[in-house]
Amino acid sequence: MIPMSVAQIAWAANATPSSAVEDGMITGVSTDSRAVKEGELFVAIKGDRFDGHDYIEQAVQRGAKACLVTSGFRHERAAPLLYVQDVVEALGMIAAHHRRIGSAKVIGITGSAGKTTTKAMIAHVLGDRFSIACAPKSFNNQIGVPLTLLSSNRDDQFVVVEIGTSRPGEIALLSAMARPDVGVVTSVGAAHLAGFGSTEAVRREKMSLFDHVVKGGRAYVNARAVDGIAVLPRSAEIGWQTYGDHPEADMIVSNITSDLRQTSALIDGRFELELPVAGPHNAVNACAAFGVCLACGIAPQQILDSLKSFAMPPMRLNISASDRWTIINDCYNANPLSVAASLDVLKSETRNRRVFVAGTMAELGDAAPDLHRELGRNASASGIEILIAIGEFAGYVADGANVDRRGMQVFQFKSLEEACLKVPGILEEGDTILVKGSRSAGLERIVGELSAAQTPTVAPVT
Repeated sequence: MIPMSVAQIAWAANATPSSAVEDGMITGVSTDSRAVKEGELFVAIKGDRFDGHDYIEQAVQRGAKACLVTSGFRHERAAPLLYVQDVVEALGMIAAHHRRIGSAKVIGITGSAGKTTTKAMIAHVLGDRFSIACAPKSFNNQIGVPLTLLSSNRDDQFVVVEIGTSRPGEIALLSAMARPDVGVVTSVGAAHLAGFGSTEAVRREKMSLFDHVVKGGRAYVNARAVDGIAVLPRSAEIGWQTYGDHPEADMIVSNITSDLRQTSALIDGRFELELPVAGPHNAVNACAAFGVCLACGIAPQQILDSLKSFAMPPMRLNISASDRWTIINDCYNANPLSVAASLDVLKSETRNRRVFVAGTMAELGDAAPDLHRELGRNASASGIEILIAIGEFAGYVADGANVDRRGMQVFQFKSLEEACLKVPGILEEGDTILVKGSRSAGLERIVGELSAAQTPTVAPVT
């Protein structure tokens, strides 16, 4: 964080200080009282299962210079409190001010699928040559984005920010806070339909990122996400480049080959991409990273060399092999677009039996039954041998698969507990198992059960 005075923080957050507040420098921000360091601002966020206001004393004892709290909160003894109407909103206001006083270029990334991986690729390449700050994990909401912006310091040259959404207007809010110099939209698909209602509404939400790219900045968008849009917005103010495997993209990725260990492709017909990760879709993600890093001043071959050592983020196509079976852990998130990409990875395994353990795709609203049926149909059409559906919509997945099984065996379990008991018994030695579902499905428990049942004999593939 760029140090700011308590008075500056209070001004940025429109906060009213308590009598115990003393001016001085704030050197960091924390939302976890257990992790507060001397001189930091503790932000008392209230969640579904906790309330940061309950830990003010702990934060002060650990050295918090001030605590951001909701107006009306009363502490049993004098404490350095900054009162605001809405703590989360105030955190965003502080982050927006921090962005204005910093000199680092901000790269903002959103999309229905691929944003975390693309963010990680960009950060990996930039981090080889520059001082950067980057969102840890998927810090992409109204708490994570401000914390990412505030994590940068005066020496950082770039800040890589992941921007997500669960309701209309959230991307615009977070993008206005981040004011990206470079904006990226990785994809548009049927995600968060419970909040948006249609894929077109999702596209409008994702594209709102570009309303807040600074004048003279750059915009990168997957050509498939804007297929059918005749004129891209703000074309006179920001530089646009479409990318991907669409034949009309400005920067085309082609000749894609992929297996469980690696992916290769050509970018612009001449730059040879080699990734040590699975998935044809990751060649498209790498194409976005290539374009962004070119714009940041890195030579083409240097970008390609950096990408040769890229590793996937946790629970995203993490592949481990043993003498018993191969597990593809893709448990972090799921929507129809990302499931299709993961199925392509599973299909690339042609030597052994392929098993798809499919969990719930969350936040799809009224479209959930139909989209889970479609998942089952797509699994059947992919030619895999085993489909194991788990969770609330398992019956719909099975119904879709049963329309045309093509020899595929289908199992369904309503509860995760039952699945954990039964799935190992369905498997055979040599199977390749894709485990994919939304984070709320908790399918990492299945991965844990399977990992415990085998003894690895080789290092993880990715």
